[in-house]
Formats: sequence, C-alpha cells, structure tokens
Amino acid sequence: MSKTKGGVPEIQRLSLEIYQHGLEDPSTPIALVKLKSTHYNHPAGYGRIYNPAIEIVKYVSNETEPTVEEVAEAPVRRRRG
Repeated sequence: MSKTKGGVPEIQRLSLEIYQHGLEDPSTPIALVKLKSTHYNHPAGYGRIYNPAIEIVKYVSNETEPTVEEVAEAPVRRRRG
C-alpha cells in the first residue's frame, strides 16, 4: 500500500480496474501486474518526482500458476547521468 500523492490514485485506479474485470469475467479474478514508474519535474525545483505506474499484464484463474517468463521482460541496462 502507498500513502504518497502519486501512489494513492494509482492503487485506486488499479482496484477499480480489477473490480470491473471481476464483474465482467469472474473466472479470472487474479491480476498479474508489472510495476513501472512515471515522473515529472517539480515546479519548485525539488527535481524529478517519481510516481508508481502499475500495469496489468493479464488475468488468471485460481487454478492457473503463471510462470515468471509470462510476466517478466528482459532487463534493460540504463545509464546514469
């Protein structure tokens, strides 16, 4: 759970999306998610502010046991600077 200004709305959005999917297709109630982030530059000069972005990869049933390969992607090498 998050208490941040960016995290609370993202959790609310995710909860609503999962709830609505459950109403449409109750046979797949479990969401597999991927955590990402977005950012913006703070207007008062505090630098870059990061917010969580949670992407639903797919929905599965209680009987399905997903593999890591289904939801993972290759790591990306990033440069700092």
